[in-house]
Amino acid sequence: MFQQLTIRFDSREEFMREFESNISRGGLFIPTVDDFQMREVVDLDLELTYCGQTFSTQAEVVSQLGAELNPAGGVAGVAVQFLESTEELRARLVEVTGMQAQDLDSSREDPGQRRRHRRGEARVATEVLSAGHSITAQARDISESGALIAAHGAPIPVGDSVELKIVHPRTGEHVVVTGSVVRHVERAGGATDIAVEFEEPDDPEAASRLDDLRAAAHAHRLGGITGSIAALGIPNLLQMFPNSANEGTLVLTTAEGVEGRLLFQSGNLRHAEIGGITGAKAVARMLEWKDGDFEFHPSIVPGEPDGPCVPMDSVMLQALHRMDELATLDTAALPREARLATAGDPADLAEMEKLEGEVLDWATLGATVGELLDALPQFDAEIYEALIALIKRGAVQVSS
Repeated sequence: MFQQLTIRFDSREEFMREFESNISRGGLFIPTVDDFQMREVVDLDLELTYCGQTFSTQAEVVSQLGAELNPAGGVAGVAVQFLESTEELRARLVEVTGMQAQDLDSSREDPGQRRRHRRGEARVATEVLSAGHSITAQARDISESGALIAAHGAPIPVGDSVELKIVHPRTGEHVVVTGSVVRHVERAGGATDIAVEFEEPDDPEAASRLDDLRAAAHAHRLGGITGSIAALGIPNLLQMFPNSANEGTLVLTTAEGVEGRLLFQSGNLRHAEIGGITGAKAVARMLEWKDGDFEFHPSIVPGEPDGPCVPMDSVMLQALHRMDELATLDTAALPREARLATAGDPADLAEMEKLEGEVLDWATLGATVGELLDALPQFDAEIYEALIALIKRGAVQVSS
């Protein structure tokens, strides 16, 4: 016996909105206070009261929001992925509702509109293989024809062939697709995504696996909470979610488009990142953000970084302490775009500390202040202190 879930549609317009937004993409969110297990199979009824019919199918639970997350803007319920393919669902819906097949066929749209309709953020771990090199990355969205991949470092050149090993967000298995880089997409904070166009799969099973992956990624996103950073504040968000859910993924996006991600597990911080910056340093930077949006999901999909868990309270105290230190420093003359250079006699620097030596090395390369801050793992306050000390000693000079 399977547990029962029911969702009701009182008008054709209401059902069509849900079909176009979610059902056609393989998932649905159903408000409920009942408890379910991850990957539990449920019987699902769509009560189409406007036509006097009930559409029954089965689905798998991929995410659950509890009532304890209501203060953060959540609605108690579960996100499910249909076990039937979109094509199978569409065919049976035509039989049950008496609707015309073209009413439920998004392919009637022009290719540009169809792609915009189908493309959706996926946020799933991906390994990119190109020219014998392997890069750990993340698919930001996946469509029928391609994917947008966020990877740290220099982007793969346009025209290069790639193989993507995309981690299925429900099963953890790898879905392998091949394609080529067709363009680069600049993002805030200096990051560059790569747009990959898929080759037409020869194997129908491979195409089916890709469709299932896209459906699973969409279903996971349905079980999330979104809101304004300004309304709740980063410190509140970093305390609320780890204490309210056993595990979760929090994505923060500034008004300028810079993105940070945090993974929580059992009240601990498992991973934090802003581009290539990770750990408590990334948390300290996020704490400075005042505007933007957040998106929380009470789960961690397979393939995410599995670093050592650290108590969130400890990370917060450390990050806040470093923020206070940074506030005491005069960095007005050291904007991120300012370029560094060496000066003076290296013999005068025999008593340098290790961090000062690392800063001097980057100055020798002519790095900017921003490149220096992003490249070294120490907190920004520590790097600024070392840089200011070298400038006072005449070892480093700054030009705008």
